[in-house]
Amino acid sequence: MQAVRNYLEKTGEKALQVLIQSTHDLQWNLGPFGEQFGNFAFVFVGSSVQMEAAPPLEDEACSPLPNEPSVPVEWGLTMTESAQCLLFQRIKVQFDKTTCTLAPNTRKKYRMSQDELLKVRNIIVLFDQLFSHMQSRLSPEAAQSWMDDMKSGSKRDDDMQALVHLRPARFAMSMLPSQQEVAKKDLHESELKKVADKEIQKKEVTLAQWNFFRGALARDQQKLDTVKSAPRMLRQKLHAKQVSHRARQAAEGEAACKGYQARGFKCSLSNLCHFHCSLFDLTRRPETS
Repeated sequence: MQAVRNYLEKTGEKALQVLIQSTHDLQWNLGPFGEQFGNFAFVFVGSSVQMEAAPPLEDEACSPLPNEPSVPVEWGLTMTESAQCLLFQRIKVQFDKTTCTLAPNTRKKYRMSQDELLKVRNIIVLFDQLFSHMQSRLSPEAAQSWMDDMKSGSKRDDDMQALVHLRPARFAMSMLPSQQEVAKKDLHESELKKVADKEIQKKEVTLAQWNFFRGALARDQQKLDTVKSAPRMLRQKLHAKQVSHRARQAAEGEAACKGYQARGFKCSLSNLCHFHCSLFDLTRRPETS
């Protein structure tokens, strides 16, 4: 009953599909899992192991390099759905490779023992926990190669088993035996790039400061030029004001003169008419008398 409950309640959907695939070519009791597999609680979701981080050691293999990116390690090694799927895939692939040439009724003898399952389980769960950090430090192709190798066989087990043995509190790529030299080289190149980037930033800051200083100097010089030209500008404004005032006075004078002339012309015309009338009267008086 416990085995059935484990399969129903503590098996992820993807891991369950792996179990079903294992029965396509073989009966369940002849395949890689079998009757007893469901009683191994440590292979199901939520299970954990009794491990703790070991005390820090002076060996550089037990700790990240200076300034090397690292992540903490949870040594309870709690089984997740992704780790369970990876574990079940590993069990099936390894079983199929080992027994592909054997008669079906003899294959179950090559199943992993309980101790072997526990060892692989811890390696797989640890890898699943650290894989996101490994992806951030490896190329996509290298990260996928790690994943494929963990699914298909024991090629990467020594790296993970070294960590299980040392149980460091934090993990970095240089702590994997196969990655130490590459990690050191990458870290060295990263440090050189940081130094180069700092030099570039320093030059950019210096250039920005120099440009700001030149701009401020130009603005100050412009202000000085403005101050120096202030008297001339003032004289020009006063002259323009005087010219405008004189022009306005001339216009007003011209308008006044035209007014006077107009009024004078009217007076002259009236006097002329009066003179002609008087003359006409004088010429007609003798005839009347």
